[in-house]
Parts: sequence; structure tokens; C-alpha cells
Amino acid sequence: MSTEISVMLASLLTGKTTKTIYRWVDDGILPPRQSGADSKGSFLLALPDLAAHLSLPLSAELEAALQDAMEGKAAGFHNVALIFVEAGQPDIAIRWLEMAAKRGHADAMEWLATGYLEGLGTEVNLAHGIEWLG
Repeated sequence: MSTEISVMLASLLTGKTTKTIYRWVDDGILPPRQSGADSKGSFLLALPDLAAHLSLPLSAELEAALQDAMEGKAAGFHNVALIFVEAGQPDIAIRWLEMAAKRGHADAMEWLATGYLEGLGTEVNLAHGIEWLG
């Protein structure tokens, strides 16, 4: 069985809005999984179906991190962010770091502070940088 992810995680993975993901489903570009639903009753997507829309290749490491993120684990969000950082995509990583930081992940908070203070993956925002340092 392939990893199934929520529309929100699909949005974070692709760097697209959830509205775009829903449109892809409506247009038949992405098939929704009939077998499962997330905790809010929304449909899930099979990760391999999303592969063509990702800016990095699927790997066992990414799938494991995504599974943890689907379970709401801060470390999962953080680990996905690090995969995007290593791939040279800080603009996508910053969104994953925010999800991890909001779940209390201290390393993600530090990464976010650096991102906002130095403009890595986002525009420089001293107020947000200082906020995440706190």
C-alpha cells in the first residue's frame, strides 16, 4: 500500500495552494483515494500519484517523514523540511518548518528564526525572526 496524504500535505509538498490541489482532482489530474479519508473527512491522495508534481524525487526517507507528518508529529514536518533544505528549496521548506514549529519543535523554531532573519526561503522579516527566537 502506498503512502496516502491529505490535501493540505499535498499542498505543502508541491508548493501549490489547496485550491489548486482540489482543482487537479476535479480536472482528473489527481485521483482521490476511495479507501480513506483524513481526520476531517476529506479524501486522501496516494503519494505516487502526486510524484509528477513534486520538485524532488520520492524516497523512503521522504515517505517515512510524511507518514509521521500525517500522524501530526512535529518531527515529521521538520524532517520533510530538511529534505527540501538539502534539495536547495528553502521556499518550500519554510512552510514545513512553520508546521513543525507550531507543534513545538525547537529546531524548527531556530530554522525559522534564521530563515526570517536572513531571508532564506522567505523575505527578511525581523519581527518574525525575533518572534521565533523567543
